[in-house]
Amino acid sequence: MIGARVAQALVAAGHSVVCGVRDPVGAAQRLRGCRLVQVDFAAARDVASWMPLLAGVDVVINAVGIFSDATGNDFRRLHTEAPVALFKAAVTAGVRRIVQISALAADANAQTAYHRSKLAADEALLALPVSSLIVQPSLVFAPEGRSTRFFAAWATLPVVPLPGSGAQRIQPVHIDDVVELIVAGALAAPGRDMPGATPGPPRRVPAVGREPMTLKDYLAVLRRVAGGPRGWFMPVPMALVRLATRLGALLPGSLMSADALAMLERGNVAPTERFERLLGRPPRALSEMPRA
Repeated sequence: MIGARVAQALVAAGHSVVCGVRDPVGAAQRLRGCRLVQVDFAAARDVASWMPLLAGVDVVINAVGIFSDATGNDFRRLHTEAPVALFKAAVTAGVRRIVQISALAADANAQTAYHRSKLAADEALLALPVSSLIVQPSLVFAPEGRSTRFFAAWATLPVVPLPGSGAQRIQPVHIDDVVELIVAGALAAPGRDMPGATPGPPRRVPAVGREPMTLKDYLAVLRRVAGGPRGWFMPVPMALVRLATRLGALLPGSLMSADALAMLERGNVAPTERFERLLGRPPRALSEMPRA
C-alpha cells in the first residue's frame, strides 16, 4: 500500500521509477508509469541477485513488509536478510540515498519478532557508508488499507468491544503524510547524514499524526468519519482479549495475534519534531478529518 502510493507520487513528479514486484501483470494497473521487474524478495538475500536491478539507480526505497510470520522465518527473510543484501548492493552500485520504511517502536526496547526484524535491517543500514533515512510509521490511516478497514469495521459495530478500557496509546498517521515524508526523504540531498560525518538531518523519523490518542478515541474518530451509527463501548477483560488473540492468530490473514496485542499495549507514540523538520509543517490531526 505505502510502496504503491510512493511510486505513484514519484512518477507524478516526473521521476523514472523501477518497482520490484511479485506479479508484474497484476501490479500494472496500480503502478502505471513504473518499470515493473519481477522480484522474489524472500529469495533475493545476496548482493549479487540485486546488482542487475540497480544500474543507473540514484535512490532505493524499501517498502516491503509483512505483519504476520506464517513460517517462523518470514520476518527474518523479508525484513532483515533481503533488505540488508539490497542495501549493501546499493552501496556497491553507487546509489546516493536509501530510504528504509521501518516501524515505530523498532528500537532498543523492541519486544516482538516483527519489530526486532525491522530493527536489525535499520541498524545494518545506518552502519553503511551511504546517505539514508529510516521512516518509522505509526498506525497508518488509509481508506484502502487492511488495518484501517479492520478498525473501521470494529468501530461501527453496535457494541464496540475494547481491550481493557481502550486506554492504549497510539498516534495514527494519515497515509498522505507518510507518502510525503518518504518522498521528501528520498529526494533530500545526501551528505552530512553519513556515518562519521558532521550531524545533519535526522536519520530516523517517526511518521506519526499530530496528536496522540487512546485506542478508544481512535475508534470514535473512525466511527464518525465512516458516518456509522452511535454505538456503545464495552470494556473486555484483558484475559479474554488475550484468549481471543490466540484464537484469531489461527485464522489465515488475521490481524489479531499475541504480538499485535503486545505492540498495542506497549504504546505507539512519538514527538513530531523530526517530521516537521523534514517537511516544514506538522502532520495532520486525524480528529479533524471530515465525515465521509
